[in-house]
Amino acid sequence: MIGLPTNGEHSHFFTQSVLGIQYPTNVSLEYWAVEDRPVDEARNILVQKAIEINAEYLMFMDEDVIAPNNGIRTLLFHLENHPNWTVCGGVYASKTHPPEPLIYMDWGLGAHYGWKRGEMLRVKGTGCGYHMYRVADLKDMDAPETHEVINPWTKEPLTVRRYFYTGD
Repeated sequence: MIGLPTNGEHSHFFTQSVLGIQYPTNVSLEYWAVEDRPVDEARNILVQKAIEINAEYLMFMDEDVIAPNNGIRTLLFHLENHPNWTVCGGVYASKTHPPEPLIYMDWGLGAHYGWKRGEMLRVKGTGCGYHMYRVADLKDMDAPETHEVINPWTKEPLTVRRYFYTGD
């Protein structure tokens, strides 16, 4: 499943990026967007939907990330070949001048610049805008229940767990 938390203001570059994706062969795919919600709430709703439809993987693609056309296949390849991994993500940069890679080797040390394209790194944290998660691992997490939200597709109440939290 591909999940898009969106405010509906993505650029044509994002649209071109999505249109150019080389999806894995012989897979079923669902694409779900959650509009005009805080990003943590949107991600939690998307996790709930991925669990509901029994998706094996959940790919988050933020609308401000322009990804390589083979990015989804690459992340899937790594998760399929490392069954003990829960998440695998792509590198993207901050929207600052100069940009910083959103890769953090430890808390409080700033961005990590010592990486090379295609290299795999075990990190402490990254931006979540281009990540693939193993849904079974998310489902097994002891994530606290959060408040009821309005289901963006049915407009009915929906209780979601808090897997993601951006805080204040």
